Amino acid sequence: MVDGRPIASGNYGRGGCLADWNQDGRLDLILNELPAERPDGSTGVLVALLAPGWRRELIDTEASFRDCLGVTLFGRRGLLVTHLQMQLRFYERSAEAARAARYRELYSIYTPSAQSGLALADIDGDGRTDILHGNYWLRSPERFELGWRLFALNTWFEEPRSAMLRIATTQVNGTLVAVEAESEGSPARFAWFAMPADPRQQWIRNEIAVAGGLHKPQVLVGADTPGVLVVGEDNGPGSRLFRVTLPAAAGAAATVVEIGRSAGYLAAGEGGTPAVVRK
Repeated sequence: MVDGRPIASGNYGRGGCLADWNQDGRLDLILNELPAERPDGSTGVLVALLAPGWRRELIDTEASFRDCLGVTLFGRRGLLVTHLQMQLRFYERSAEAARAARYRELYSIYTPSAQSGLALADIDGDGRTDILHGNYWLRSPERFELGWRLFALNTWFEEPRSAMLRIATTQVNGTLVAVEAESEGSPARFAWFAMPADPRQQWIRNEIAVAGGLHKPQVLVGADTPGVLVVGEDNGPGSRLFRVTLPAAAGAAATVVEIGRSAGYLAAGEGGTPAVVRK
């Protein structure tokens, strides 16, 4: 729905994103469309609903995903999509809109847990865009056709859904940090990770304590001020929205202040400019 008006009917899985898929300057809806016979399933097709008329366009079949992100890699505009338990793909729109999009698998990941969560940052300072993805970060190659390198950021993959994360990046004392929350955890692990001198090594975890625990957080977004973020639960009536201020040094406690309550909070937006949506 937009402004309270329905724009499409159908069965859609949880998740998706806003991105300018057809590159006309308007944000489109990227969704996981489920078959009518399996409306409660997870595997469907990846579709775009193109603004302003919301015409449906097929992107890929056999899709099972929650997170996607509009991105430009090496001058190519497209879409990052995490296929759960499988791989991270970069999609480019084909010249013929009726045909499925071209895609390239950036990495196939095999762990005990479904990987999700996406964020972008130049982690190693080489001027190229790297990708934070689930338990890992992927180092950009020098050219589009070369392979991406995978490095572990944390080890939250013990259970089938423990690597289903929300990820945001910010800075503490001018240094990049990653903030992560288990989106399906109740209570959820919630921490910020300091980058070591060699970012290829496992990052240094600093827990963020929330009174009463954090439950099924679907929102984790950065604010305009470095070190300040917003995190929100999608846990039914009484779900909470918090402002989190990270400490100036590792080992000190983050400041967590409740700033709202509703039936649940969701995040949607393009790239690094998400909006918090209240149910």
